[in-house]
Amino acid sequence: PADGATNIVVGVTIDWNAVSASQAYQLQVDQVGTFNSPAMQLVTKGYINSSSANTDTQHNFGNLRFGQTYHWRVRAYIAGDTSAWSPTRTFTTLDGVTLATNDGANYWVGITLDWNAHMGVSFYDLQADTSLGFNSPALKQSTDGYINSSSANTDTDEYLPNLFFGKTYYWRVRVRNAVDTSSWSGPRSFTTRDYVTMSLPTNGSTVWTGVTLDWTTHVGVGFYDMQADTTPNFNSPALRQSTDGYINSSSSNTDTDEFLTNLYFGKTYYWRVRARNAVDTCAWSTPWTFTTRDEVVMSSPSTGTNWWAGINLDWSTHLGVSFYDMQADTVNTFNSPALRQSTDGYINSSSSNTDTDEYLTNIYFGKTYYWRVSARNAVDTSAWATPWNFSTRDYVALSSPADN
Repeated sequence: PADGATNIVVGVTIDWNAVSASQAYQLQVDQVGTFNSPAMQLVTKGYINSSSANTDTQHNFGNLRFGQTYHWRVRAYIAGDTSAWSPTRTFTTLDGVTLATNDGANYWVGITLDWNAHMGVSFYDLQADTSLGFNSPALKQSTDGYINSSSANTDTDEYLPNLFFGKTYYWRVRVRNAVDTSSWSGPRSFTTRDYVTMSLPTNGSTVWTGVTLDWTTHVGVGFYDMQADTTPNFNSPALRQSTDGYINSSSSNTDTDEFLTNLYFGKTYYWRVRARNAVDTCAWSTPWTFTTRDEVVMSSPSTGTNWWAGINLDWSTHLGVSFYDMQADTVNTFNSPALRQSTDGYINSSSSNTDTDEYLTNIYFGKTYYWRVSARNAVDTSAWATPWNFSTRDYVALSSPADN
């Protein structure tokens, strides 16, 4: 390295220029400029050729001491003669590790701490704690064996799960080799999040009584707890709750959603989520609300239209129910002898199945019929849809031969 260079890694490559026609080079490195301390290292490199790009004009040192100033010099020799030593140069080794993960940031309770490689060491030691003294019962520590000079390997990061929610953590790293241990890096801090972020359905929205509640992953937890209730105190007989085991950091898995069926029709529900790991439970998220629909949406035939006496009545699905009830009658009180009614078992969320239509035959000609639909599940029955009407045709249309 350049003379007087600082922050040199303890696995440093010392490099010099070739001396043509030499037989060998001698390199000395020591902690004193007189090159006579017990730490002095003498290296001999056999001459290769006149190029300065070969391994005979460089040497990689490991196991130097951290934060130490080193003196070094080189000379060349041939049989019967030795050159003068080069002028002595110095360099000072780096006494620590450079941390990479942002200081003071906000993170999940499963966090990867990252630092830069310190070339030529043996181990990295990491400590993370809720105390700046790194002496609390929450202390987490690990050791990673050195891999190489790249900062992209697993030896320069550490994944920490099972941290406490809503806590400020301090962390630091040091390195070790066969002869020395560096100082700890200056501590950095991060704060863990004490919440789960909810995503769907949007707060205050209107939904079917079969609804998927969705939230964003909180990385590195063990479980998610969900509660939904018709009261914001979450203590009524209608309380619904579930627990999902954590899968991974993706929010598209089944651990971050819950499908609820058999809800009450026309009710406002409150729901919330929290996360748990092996050591702590986070706060409940601020409750969101949704209101369930208390109707079935009818689709055809359009109200007031004119139809044959064989007609298909059609409505839209109400997601997650058990049955649809249909009534059709010549009076809008649905209590005449002409009343027709049916029940269809729910199939799925598609409106193109046979559970969302009913074919009526043998109805009266030239009559106005009123019809309506309701839905049922295991705990409730919706209101009847506002009746629609249609009139049946009281004729047969002649076609050929043409009149006259």
